[in-house]
Amino acid sequence: MLKQMQERDPGREDLLMIVNEASRCKEIIRGLLDFARQSRVSKAPTDLAEVIDEVMSIMSPKADAAGIHLASEVEDGLPEMMIDGTQVKQMFVNLVQNGIDATAAGGEVKISARVSERGDAVDIEVSDNGCGIPEENLGELFTPFFTTKEVGKGTGLGLAIAYGIVKMHSGDISAKSEEGEGSTFCVRLPVRQEESNTVSHPGGQARGGLSPRKEDRP
Repeated sequence: MLKQMQERDPGREDLLMIVNEASRCKEIIRGLLDFARQSRVSKAPTDLAEVIDEVMSIMSPKADAAGIHLASEVEDGLPEMMIDGTQVKQMFVNLVQNGIDATAAGGEVKISARVSERGDAVDIEVSDNGCGIPEENLGELFTPFFTTKEVGKGTGLGLAIAYGIVKMHSGDISAKSEEGEGSTFCVRLPVRQEESNTVSHPGGQARGGLSPRKEDRP
């Protein structure tokens, strides 16, 4: 109907609002489905550097459209990891999208990855030089439906999904930020992981009967 309507039709504004809100509902449902699918992972030997390259390919057009430079710095010789490549890629996409949303045109979002000092894990950082996060909000970032974005600009599920994926892989995720200076999300994934098919969802009862520990949150 919107495509067929004339530009000056008095009903066009209302119809445009309906289309926009329907699209927003679609994004919320998609986020809920992604969140619900986190209960199980399918781990396989995976090249993390290749996963990051795929994320760069997926997100570069979105960064370009926003006028933001997307960069990566991956250490050579990262060990092969036993992870669910699809889930981990989704986690990176969510973190990069979060950085793009927080950064003004001309800014930069960067993914970096390196082996930890002990060699038993890989440390990944997704950083931006955007608006930063108020200190009082840092403890709520990974709570489902919590968002600091304008109404209609975010579902509040992206970081919660990222949190769940990291925890499914026996890893850790935290955020550090300074208002006006940007933010950095730090992820540590162990090279060798215990087999587990359950995950604790932040802000609710965990699948498999486990409850999220308070100390798991930043």
